[in-house]
Amino acid sequence: MNVRHAFASALSSSALPALIAGIAGLLLAACTDAGKCERGSEGCACFDESPRCLNSSLSCQAGVCTDTGGGGDGDGDGDGDGDGPHDAGPPPDVECNGDTVEESCLAFCEAFCTNQERFCFTSTCVAEDCEPGGQVYEVCTDRCSTGSAMEDRLACASSLCEDQTKATLTCDDYGVELSSPRQYETLCFEFDPRCVQKAEIGCSNTCGTNNDVGGDLCDNGICEDGHEEDSMSNACSRGTDCTDCGAHPCAPAGESCLNHGDCCGFYGAGALCVDPDGNMGDEPPFCLPTCDPDNPCPTGFRCSPTNGPQDVCVEIP
Repeated sequence: MNVRHAFASALSSSALPALIAGIAGLLLAACTDAGKCERGSEGCACFDESPRCLNSSLSCQAGVCTDTGGGGDGDGDGDGDGDGPHDAGPPPDVECNGDTVEESCLAFCEAFCTNQERFCFTSTCVAEDCEPGGQVYEVCTDRCSTGSAMEDRLACASSLCEDQTKATLTCDDYGVELSSPRQYETLCFEFDPRCVQKAEIGCSNTCGTNNDVGGDLCDNGICEDGHEEDSMSNACSRGTDCTDCGAHPCAPAGESCLNHGDCCGFYGAGALCVDPDGNMGDEPPFCLPTCDPDNPCPTGFRCSPTNGPQDVCVEIP
């Protein structure tokens, strides 16, 4: 079980960089340059009559052939069910401020074990883990056993619990960053998180057969994260097979990609891997920023629908 870092504060996801028009201009260059934008291809104008787009996976939306493209499940969460970004359910409903360190540590254990079921595939606590002497319970009591004043020890235990009940906690930051080597390690007992973690670091061992995550393809001597220089396969998203591949940070807006999970911000519902040629040409898929009424596109671009619930920025013709 991986509980040695359970007391670490949950790290918040890095904020997505602001969209800059100059960068966004690069995104769809393949669709707008003369001779490269073939009518009916993704990101380009639809035909006036059926078939309105060249590829059956494309649909004509607001006069543009659009599709999520580039792999993944089309809804931004990688779980294949089309329901959008990971909905792990509400945070643990636990009262963290106990009268004693022991009570607060029991609350920590309850919250931590609830998160195991929210953010991991199969990791679960057993009843003994939250009993005196249990390995999750002892993480808290060991951590908060020092201090000259009882209030300091109580504050320590309450803080550990509160870290596990934050409403902002998501599966991609349910872990801890190790400083040497710089790697992001999941708090899931079996190293089986439900999504890529800290893609901007590009060094986590989550590569697996459960929608590109799950951990079962890590540390097998085969680099399988799709990196164009080092990988032997693209079974998983970039940076998720750290032991076998080394660090491969995610692709920022405008860079090529193979899977949605390759794109920085994908697991925060902020990017998609979209093929600008509608899978018909030689241009590779690009990471495109998503958009909605609260996150509009920059000047010169508009928010265009895709086949999934997320829209992407396309250049205004």
